[in-house]
Amino acid sequence: MEQGNKGIDRRDFLVGSASLALVAGLAPGCSDDGEVHPDAAPDAPGSDTTQDLPREAAASCNDPPQPLAPPTGPSRVVEVHDPQSVSTSGYDAPRVKEMLAAGIQKLADQPDTKQAWKQLIPDFAASMRIGIKVNCLNAHLFNSTELLLALIESLVNDLGADSQKIWVWDRRTDEMTRSKLTESSLKVKVAGTVASTSNPVGVGYESKAECVIDRETLLSKILTTETDITINIALLKTHNVSGITGALKNVYGCIDNPGQFHDQFDTYMPALYRLDGMRTPFRLHITEGLKAVTKGDTTDYPDAMPGRILLSTDPLALDTHALQLVNTLRTQNPKIPPLPADKVLWIDEAARLNVGTKNLDSQVVTMP
Repeated sequence: MEQGNKGIDRRDFLVGSASLALVAGLAPGCSDDGEVHPDAAPDAPGSDTTQDLPREAAASCNDPPQPLAPPTGPSRVVEVHDPQSVSTSGYDAPRVKEMLAAGIQKLADQPDTKQAWKQLIPDFAASMRIGIKVNCLNAHLFNSTELLLALIESLVNDLGADSQKIWVWDRRTDEMTRSKLTESSLKVKVAGTVASTSNPVGVGYESKAECVIDRETLLSKILTTETDITINIALLKTHNVSGITGALKNVYGCIDNPGQFHDQFDTYMPALYRLDGMRTPFRLHITEGLKAVTKGDTTDYPDAMPGRILLSTDPLALDTHALQLVNTLRTQNPKIPPLPADKVLWIDEAARLNVGTKNLDSQVVTMP
């Protein structure tokens, strides 16, 4: 097997059912590639990407968001499972590529990937610029190069995208470099909205603020002006505030002040995604669950290897399915109960705003 980024190398595992592996004895200060990295700064109060950015105040920020038009029928969520796609020595790139292709085809209900992309993005034109929003917050669990390379290759060869018009991006360039997501490794544009917390150099944020109920935020220009459509790739992780991270939580990496939207999370997070400028570019949502954190927080090491990729065009449906998967993974160990219901009340608020649906058409693909 071809091996790529190192997984949870040379560690002891407890192997449970469904080909799960739980990490034991990971040393603090070492990432899952075996190198020493500083822990990622949590996206919590006091850890905003940049401070004191100039902004044009919004006209009014006192109105609760109104529900969108309700979805019609269930939303399809595809879960692709291949327990051989990841091991203690790393990811199996050919298997990850096959998983992605199978997931795209199943999601669109098409026999080949080219037809599937036409179904998923029917208005695509070769002139379009595509953003791939990743998640590099955790120094020990970040999007794999193998999955990103597979997606980029499919976008170019099957959708017809121009590789020079593809951006892989997140909130900060330094976090992406730490995660080994670079232009040399991916062969496309790779950039953070800003360089680092202390260095605002980069594409930057819009100057006009957006209202999120009674608060203001600035959207990344990569989302709003540098790309035309966006593919959102989250990670399967637990979180002390939101219960799980996923498609909806991943958009916190699109704003300048995520730390200001953690209190009353159940209300503010769905309202943030409800913004027209936020949700409109997103065409596909993927949750990478090749490795996962099922019982930790933002800076914790992966503790499971589910070997799964989840896909949907509906972020709420995807997160609803991801929550079910995390709870299944947690209950493989009787010492780890399901996540408390009060941690994921944002799912109900997102459903009330009709940013998606909890009514799922779940499809599971098990790779040979």
